[in-house]
Amino acid sequence: TAAGDSIAVPVDRIDDPAALPDLAGKDVGLVIQDGTPRLGLLADTPRDIVYGGPPRALVPVLAAARTVFHPACKDLFLADACWAGLQVASCFDLGLAAYLLDPEEREYGFAHLLRRHEGEVPSRGEALGLVALDLGLALAKRVADAGLSELMHDLEMPLIPVLARMEQRGIGIDREAFAGFLREVTIEIDRLTKVIYTHAGGPFNIRSSQQLGELLFNTLKLKPAGKTPGGAASTSQEVLEKLAGQHQVIDEILEFRKLEKLRST
Repeated sequence: TAAGDSIAVPVDRIDDPAALPDLAGKDVGLVIQDGTPRLGLLADTPRDIVYGGPPRALVPVLAAARTVFHPACKDLFLADACWAGLQVASCFDLGLAAYLLDPEEREYGFAHLLRRHEGEVPSRGEALGLVALDLGLALAKRVADAGLSELMHDLEMPLIPVLARMEQRGIGIDREAFAGFLREVTIEIDRLTKVIYTHAGGPFNIRSSQQLGELLFNTLKLKPAGKTPGGAASTSQEVLEKLAGQHQVIDEILEFRKLEKLRST
């Protein structure tokens, strides 16, 4: 069947873990919808299974699978401690794979991935477990073709449970040291603010692109190095870095922005 074609898929509900099919050595799609696991299988007949039993009983069944394709494995590990029993070596994170293939994207959620790859995989309607499997197999091939399989499986995937544990436990910080650093940053921001004001001939909103552009391109007569989509002279980080060295205030503004980002963080 051609990718993008609509394919009717039987959806089964299974509440008893003993009634689940044998998943040993098979590829499985896994999606958690409203707290309920959905499994997708490509056997003799594609199946989508709504599993109503306890997740803890599902984990050892899934652990026997060859690969479990899930949209966001870290979210899975954070949702319930029982999922830690799923070996990360047999998991494939769809969002992570999409990130490795295109790290410039801003969104790697399941819904976004489905829209982005519409037409590459069969349309399965509400059979979300099977949709995850179809998409996972397609992404796995692209990852392999791009020579990224080793990076994904040997480095990126093993980090996922580590990151999940870090989020669960949190990290300790030295509040006094952070407060001292904040004071230092604030003092330097205040100093730079006064210096930048001298170039402008008075106070203005340094964080305002329009007012900053007025200083740079009207008051100081610097030549714009880029434009916004609306046609105005841009004051983006990239543009200011191109202007660095043309006037002392450019370096001061860049330093101001760096410190302001530290302060707000």
